[in-house]
Order: sequence, then structure tokens, then C-alpha cells
Amino acid sequence: MKTLFAKKVVFALAISGIVFVNDGLAANETAVESITDKSFHNENIKEIPEAKFTLDSIESIDKCISAAEAGNVNAQLKLGLNYGKLEERSTVLDYTEAAKWLKKAAKQKNPVALFQLGFLYQKGFGVNKDEVAAAKLYRAAADLGLADAKCALATCYMYSIGVPQNYKQAILWYTDAAKQGHKLAQYKLGLIYMTGNNALACDQIMAYMLLSMAKSTDDWFSRDAADKLGFLSTHMRMAQIAEAERKGTNPSAALSDALSDQIGQIAPADHVL
Repeated sequence: MKTLFAKKVVFALAISGIVFVNDGLAANETAVESITDKSFHNENIKEIPEAKFTLDSIESIDKCISAAEAGNVNAQLKLGLNYGKLEERSTVLDYTEAAKWLKKAAKQKNPVALFQLGFLYQKGFGVNKDEVAAAKLYRAAADLGLADAKCALATCYMYSIGVPQNYKQAILWYTDAAKQGHKLAQYKLGLIYMTGNNALACDQIMAYMLLSMAKSTDDWFSRDAADKLGFLSTHMRMAQIAEAERKGTNPSAALSDALSDQIGQIAPADHVL
């Protein structure tokens, strides 16, 4: 039954211009660029430490540089984000300077710096492009608990960016991030559950739960999540929708159970690059 539904979903989405393949999301340019479509990697970043430097004047920039040179990791991060034009008050776009300061903060194991530096290596902004280095930096930030990095690492596994393609690893990392409330991870994982792939069987209930959570945001993917929910609702029984809503009251447990049932539990330490 699930296989038949998945085939119908693939067909219906394909004729509407959304490309899917039998093993899940197609690794087309649009899909791959979905995490890298801005000048700097700022998808769903909510874990940047509170700024101690406003950088709204030359004087404050000088003070920040002095603090950064003295080893203040927050100042190093602030400069890296500033030169990467991530912040509203960023002064100038200079990826070389962004990389310089992010490297210093990354050496102090700042997870946001590791994550953003990974993006620079993925795109070749301010550094020589190195997707393997990018994936390793995402992994380092993910190991420190940064949900953004877990989502980025999952996408690397999904589309073979710096690592061999591995759908199981992608699902594991998307799940880790989704448990932390990461909306983009919930959206991407919801799409996988909607159609299934080589590592995960189609599960309409889990797809509905995840996409319901993902649509409650103003991000670029929220409207698509709502559209997918509309499609699912016409192909699900009321009892199934009610079950999805029930699972949504404790999504972390639902995600753990679904993962265990389908591909088994693997501890984060067992995620292998």
C-alpha cells in the first residue's frame, strides 16, 4: 500500500514540475543549492551567541579586532560573520577576512564558526573549495550539538557533497536535527518520508507530522510544506491524520520510534565520515 502511494506521489509531483527519483529527492541543482542559496550560510541559524560587539562604527570594529586578536572567541566569530555579510549591520563583504576570523574561532571549537567555515569551504568563498573539508567541519560542529550543522551534514550525505552518498546517514543526521526543532531538517525529512527512498520506506503519518512542524515558519520552504500537506491530506484517512497529530505532541519520541522501526538506532558516535 505504501509503495503504491509513494509511486502516486512521485508521479503527481513530477507532473507539477518537482523532480523526484525512485530513491528519493533527485540530486539536481535546485535541490543541492537549497542549503547554499545565499551569499553566506544563514539557513535557520538560531544558535549564534549574543553579540558583544555591534560593529556599527569604525571605532567598534577596531575594538572588536583588538579583542579578537587577544583571543576572544566571541569577537573572532563576530568578525567572521560580519565579513561574511551574515549580520544586518555587516560593514563589507570580504570572504577572505571572514575565513581568517572563523578559522581562529573554529580552533577554539566554536560550533557556529566551524559550521560557517564549512560553508566557505563548500563554496570556495575566501578559501580554496574543498567539499571534504566542508563535510568534516560540519561534522565537528554537529558533534558539538549544532542543529544547523547536523542538517548541513545530512544534506552532504544526501547529495554526496564531500562524502560518499549514504541515505541512511542522511536520515540519521536529519533526524538528529529535527529532534532539536530544526525546521529545515523537519521539512527535508518530511519529504523523504513522503516518498521513501532506498533507506526509508514511505510513511504518510510521519511525513504529515514533520511537514506540519516545518510549515510553522516564515522560511522559504514553509509554503511548499503547506502544499505537500494539502496533497497528503487528500490521500490519507482521517484516522491517519489524527495519528500524525497525536505523534506531533511528542515528535522526538515519534522520530526515535520511526527510526528504530525502519533502520535501527545508531548512536551519533557511529556516524562515520
